[in-house]
Amino acid sequence: MIIRLILLNIIPLYIHAQTTIFSPHGVGIAVNYSHVGLNVASNYSFQKTEKIKLNIGIKVLVNRPIYDNRRFTYRHRFYANNPGEAIGGNIGVERAWKLRESCISPFVFASVQVTRAHIRNRMEYVDSTTVYQPLPQTVYFVNSNYKTSPLPLYAFENIIGVGFTVQVYKNFDLRLSAGGSFVYILENGGTVGSNKYYSRWEFGDYYSLGVNYRFVKRE
Repeated sequence: MIIRLILLNIIPLYIHAQTTIFSPHGVGIAVNYSHVGLNVASNYSFQKTEKIKLNIGIKVLVNRPIYDNRRFTYRHRFYANNPGEAIGGNIGVERAWKLRESCISPFVFASVQVTRAHIRNRMEYVDSTTVYQPLPQTVYFVNSNYKTSPLPLYAFENIIGVGFTVQVYKNFDLRLSAGGSFVYILENGGTVGSNKYYSRWEFGDYYSLGVNYRFVKRE
């Protein structure tokens, strides 16, 4: 089932790349904040024309403390228990427009990011103790701890959005983008070796800031 889901997400983009002639375009690194959480991604891009590109790369999930108290189950809750879970993949296509006599190029994009990691949530509870000095009284306080899911989950983030690149120095571009996502989450039934999975869809947001290096000069 997992392999089939990956293929269903990636094959359409792969077929599009194979039915056209793409040439190497450049490399890039970006910091992304998505429904899964914070990650650092490295991409290699190919292009058919100056306007159409295919991006393929890997991403590394960054484990972060939970700051919000809204008790989300999945949003920003993915947590890598080991280096293997931190590594994920991404693939996408984008269409750019060149502005005449400008160093800015707006673009639209669609991409898929795949993550396999655990879920970690912060649990809060009220505790109390008795203080006897100067007079006996009960003091209440809030404790919190983290709880991690017993098994890893899969997340397929299907992202669409807009952005722009700015030429900052020769072949180097600053890249900013934002968008929304339809996130498909697949969770094991709860026992090791179980073939039963539960799934759900969630809506997410996506923000990215990165730097690209182009192999060819901007026309």
